[in-house]
Amino acid sequence: MTHAGSAQAAKARSLWYAEGSKEFKGEPYERCMAYYYRGILYLMEHDYDNARACFSAGIIQDSFAEELQNRCDFALLDLLMAYACHLQGDNAVRDEEIKRVKELRPDFVEPTGITSPSSSSRPARGRASSPTASAITR
Repeated sequence: MTHAGSAQAAKARSLWYAEGSKEFKGEPYERCMAYYYRGILYLMEHDYDNARACFSAGIIQDSFAEELQNRCDFALLDLLMAYACHLQGDNAVRDEEIKRVKELRPDFVEPTGITSPSSSSRPARGRASSPTASAITR
């Protein structure tokens, strides 16, 4: 019989890390939301490639949900992916993402009248967009 205080038990415990030293990387939903927020920030910066990458990574994280009913059902990420594709002029991928949103949310009504911003009205990535910020970066 092995007791918790015995040398044999101590040896067995040494094979695993203590709970306090394990790195917690979050639940799939938390990781999904981290990619969601980062993607929104990239959209605000007009960095559509990185926004798309974040939304795609969020969709992948959503697929790791433990409960089958919650897997791959975060339609907002697909919608934001479609919007980022739309802003880049990638209509084929945009249409695929809109189709997926409609599968996830049958009552979804596709927005109309959304136009892509012209390249002249969009600041280059990493450049200041306000007069105050422009003055600071000069």
